[in-house]
Amino acid sequence: MKRIKTVSILSILILMISCENQTDDNITIINVDLLNSEIYENHTGISGDEDGAFISKQATHYEVSEVVRNSTTNWNAIYKYKAQNNYVGEDEVELELRTGSDGASPPKNIDKIRIEFSISD
Repeated sequence: MKRIKTVSILSILILMISCENQTDDNITIINVDLLNSEIYENHTGISGDEDGAFISKQATHYEVSEVVRNSTTNWNAIYKYKAQNNYVGEDEVELELRTGSDGASPPKNIDKIRIEFSISD
C-alpha cells in the first residue's frame, strides 16, 4: 500500500512539472524599451466576434495596463501600457489570445504573449 502511494505521488509530481514546462514553451516574448512618459500599444490582430484577448498576468508598475476593444479601435483588440509616473526599472505583462472558434465551440487556438518592459527616464 505504501508503494502505491509513493508511485501515485511521483506520477502527480511528474505530470505537474511536465505541464508547467509546456506552458512556458508556448509563450512568445516581446522586449520593449520604453520611456516612462510613453504609451505602448500592441495591436494583437484579434478582431473576430468569437476571438478574444485577455490579460492573464497583470503588470506591476503601471498607470495604464488594459486591453481596449471598442469602436475607437475599430473592434480590434489593442493592449495599452503606460508605466507609473517616474517609475524606472523592469515590468512585464502576459496576454492570452484566443482564436479559432466556429461560433458554437470555444476557441481552438490559445497563444500567450509576455511583454517585457525596460522602462527609463
